Amino acid sequence: MGLTKEQILAKRDVELRRVPVPEWGGDVYVRQLSGAERAAYEDEAAKVEKNGTSSAESRRMALFIVYTLCDENGAALFTAADVDALLSRSFKTLQKLFRVAASLNAITAADLEELGKN
Repeated sequence: MGLTKEQILAKRDVELRRVPVPEWGGDVYVRQLSGAERAAYEDEAAKVEKNGTSSAESRRMALFIVYTLCDENGAALFTAADVDALLSRSFKTLQKLFRVAASLNAITAADLEELGKN
């Protein structure tokens, strides 16, 4: 017997992953995006690209971290307004978090390249 609509919608299917960040003095959580959140990220990333700055790739990375960094309950820690503040943090640390978030969300280099084109 197949699942019902109610069963599917009642299931929490967003995975969280705890990531140690000794540079910041503790752990953070990274989460999978819902379909709606992924679409919102792509829309925001496209806006970054349209601005045509040389830092677009770093800004898209920070924006993805904004969308995926959360507390232990899955609630977002940042908003898109925090991208510049995040970019003031260590690139090495941001890159580590981005890699975890990209892996958890099945984001590939090809996906990022496609965002840049669009």
